Amino acid sequence: MNAIINKIKTENEGQMLILFVLAISVLLGFAAITIDVGTAYATKANLQNTVDAAAMAGAQDLAEPNTAMMSAALFAEKNGIAISEPIPAISSSPYSYTDSISGDKITITTPYLGDSTMIEVICERTVKYSFAKILGISDGKVTARAVAQYGIAASVPWIVPFVIPQPIEFNYDNVYVMRMYGGGPYPYGYQYPYDYRTDAVYKNYPISGVPTNIYTTIKQVSLKKDASMYSNTVTTIPTNKSVTYNFAKRIGQYENYITWYNITYNGYTGYIKEEDVKKKTLDTSGDIYPYHFDYMNVHIKNESNFNDYIKWLEYGYHDTFSVNEVMYYYAPSSGGRTSVDAFNKRIAKDSNTDYTKAKIGDARVILIPVVNEMLSRTTRDGTPMEIIGFTAFFIEEVHKNSYGTSFWFEGRFLKDLQIESSNISADPNSDFGLRIMKIVE
Repeated sequence: MNAIINKIKTENEGQMLILFVLAISVLLGFAAITIDVGTAYATKANLQNTVDAAAMAGAQDLAEPNTAMMSAALFAEKNGIAISEPIPAISSSPYSYTDSISGDKITITTPYLGDSTMIEVICERTVKYSFAKILGISDGKVTARAVAQYGIAASVPWIVPFVIPQPIEFNYDNVYVMRMYGGGPYPYGYQYPYDYRTDAVYKNYPISGVPTNIYTTIKQVSLKKDASMYSNTVTTIPTNKSVTYNFAKRIGQYENYITWYNITYNGYTGYIKEEDVKKKTLDTSGDIYPYHFDYMNVHIKNESNFNDYIKWLEYGYHDTFSVNEVMYYYAPSSGGRTSVDAFNKRIAKDSNTDYTKAKIGDARVILIPVVNEMLSRTTRDGTPMEIIGFTAFFIEEVHKNSYGTSFWFEGRFLKDLQIESSNISADPNSDFGLRIMKIVE
């Protein structure tokens, strides 16, 4: 009887040993998969960080697609993509390169899906497995992909409660003066204050002549019906003839466009290229300072009051506005004490006086909607104005003086200032310096 029991016991122990070995094998297999899958996930995460950053690097150069693709490739190379030889010149999209030693592959495409504001970066890497070889799996492919977009800001939060008209010229290298009556026409008897004429920045400017919208042709040009070389010719304008500027229109893609002027000549109205005319001429009377403009106060919300206006003037309005939305005329610029003090509070809160270091969120940086034209100071309250774009202005100095009669402040428009928003445009006619860059896929 004991012999039978011992035999059964021995057989059970043998079966348990077999089951134990099988269980250990399964556990080791799971461990192998877990470790190697973890390695693959870690590689994927690092690769994703690289392609996100590479796409953003390329997006900043999207005005020139080949440069954008090269920037993305070089950034990827410096941040984890193993490339053992110089990246060959990029001449077409999509661009694809596989390293002969590491096997890392990078593919870059712009325009992406026909959109010139977007760039796609895809990186592939072979991951060598260590433990999964037990299961006959020696390696696996890991892929990371990112699509970045960079373009003109078509929607902006934190705007101030006033708008400016699109200027004939928009110069990012010069100091501008913003003041009531800055862009004219001026009321009867209005004179620039003495301190403005003798200020260190402006005292060397001429104080005779007023800016006009009159240009002079520098060669014989064809006045086109539409902003296109293929449009019908309305009339021919000889060299050295005065033409009246009406507005500008940009034709083409973002940063790769042609500027056309809509002008009037001898009763004909049409389009000529910007380079076909000289800068505007001057009349012989009045006072001129070349970079100045006026602004128009607007209703941001219908139920708002003057206290809301002052708050938004100092801090900005939190909700987002977009191109093509309508704002409503409130009042002309006035230089009133409370308003001027709101501008002054902005610079008091911001110690940075260097516009090249300015960023969104700084108190000196104001975000201003741009509209087509300056309305008369007698415009009816509530008159609609359509937003055509947004710009950023850095306030350098505020001159309170005697407020309404001599207030002015100076600063610079900011170019290529990045803002966090969601709405991107490729329309060059809405480009006044604000940019959006983001990962969209």
